[in-house]
Amino acid sequence: MGNPVKIDYSASDFLGGTILLDAWEELAFRRICDLVYVTRDNLADDNKMGQLTKTGRRWSKIRLRLIELEKIEVVDGRISQPRCRRELEAANLRIERASNAGLASAEKRKSEISPSTTHRDVGDVEGDKSPQNSIISVSENLGNTLKSNDTDSTGVGSQVSTPDPTQEATTHQPPTIEVSKNPPVPNGTGPPMQPPPIPANLVREPKDAGKGNRNQRGTRLAPDWEPTAKHTELGTELGVDTPGEAAKFRDYWIAKPGKDGCKLDWDATFRNWLRRAAEYAGRGANGAGQPHAAGSRPSSGGVVAALATLQGRDTGTGG
Repeated sequence: MGNPVKIDYSASDFLGGTILLDAWEELAFRRICDLVYVTRDNLADDNKMGQLTKTGRRWSKIRLRLIELEKIEVVDGRISQPRCRRELEAANLRIERASNAGLASAEKRKSEISPSTTHRDVGDVEGDKSPQNSIISVSENLGNTLKSNDTDSTGVGSQVSTPDPTQEATTHQPPTIEVSKNPPVPNGTGPPMQPPPIPANLVREPKDAGKGNRNQRGTRLAPDWEPTAKHTELGTELGVDTPGEAAKFRDYWIAKPGKDGCKLDWDATFRNWLRRAAEYAGRGANGAGQPHAAGSRPSSGGVVAALATLQGRDTGTGG
């Protein structure tokens, strides 16, 4: 599963996002978020999810519910979660920046401790070895050499010899002095240090590359929307009143405010609506512990009212 990743967690965001989930659905959703983080967004949508989410045989129905509420997505055989993906991308970016900063710092320390050495000019002596002193030293050595040659030719300080006319005159050639083409460059005057290349294992492709549906925008349901013939066939097969469910479906989604009322595929949404209607119809009428009717969801106002009633009972003011 790789090294652990540090994720920024917001308790208030999580509580607000799970207020409409029952206990089993919230348990599954919490487990899915942790599994997406641990697997680096590579959680397989297979028959092990009932065990991994600790929901057992309830998982298949909970899965449909979480997809309906857009809490999870199933893409290419994987279960994913949009908020978890964003947090993983932010964590990977932090790791990449820290790694690049560490490499740059190590390279800088290495260059300061072991500076690159260049060929020293002839005549360098102990002390200041700057380029200016190197040039001066070369000039002094050249002058001393020429003086020595002149002394030998004139006999100063040595026995004078008569040149032999039968021999060709010897031409004194000055010594060849090699001067470095790249004298030492004082610190701070050389070319700027280039940043180290990013290692290939740290270059990551966008996780959403090649998956255009995630970047598409949904649309709202048209006021004149009607079910198709395939919807009617599916409703007959499931034993559901298709026209009646279509009327509920249309009223519900037209009244739904904000971005939650937008979908990419309304035909697919209505097919899921019909399946849930058939599923709920098999459970009987609503009662204590029974699920809500097809398409209906508890409102936050209902949850607040229920909490207020419980508080009234605790204080003795309720029924």
